[in-house]
Amino acid sequence: MRRTIAALLSTFVLLGTLPATAQPDSQLTYSQDDLQFLAWIEQQLAEQNVNPEIMPSDVKILAAQDYCSRLDEGETVAQLRAIATDRASQVDNPESRRLMTVLLDTILSGGLTYYCPEYLSQTDYA
Repeated sequence: MRRTIAALLSTFVLLGTLPATAQPDSQLTYSQDDLQFLAWIEQQLAEQNVNPEIMPSDVKILAAQDYCSRLDEGETVAQLRAIATDRASQVDNPESRRLMTVLLDTILSGGLTYYCPEYLSQTDYA
């Protein structure tokens, strides 16, 4: 399980989805949007049999906000999904690949919903 978490975190760093140094949860103050996003993420992951604790809350928030920044810079939702799918497909272990796919897609959809809803029209989430 530790290898799975390490692989997921390194994937986010490789994707450019979060900085190499994220603050621990205990040092952050969450906004109302952050708290709603985290509650939604936890529910979605639990429904897909993924332990929400697999990734720290601050990392989930940073990843979602970075997706929005990348959209602001001109990337599309389809491009972000393609990058995430490609990264997940490179994971050898089927369960780790499933976890990564679910986590990346859930964070992207949550980010769109809570941090940059103006891009929801590019998706089938709307």
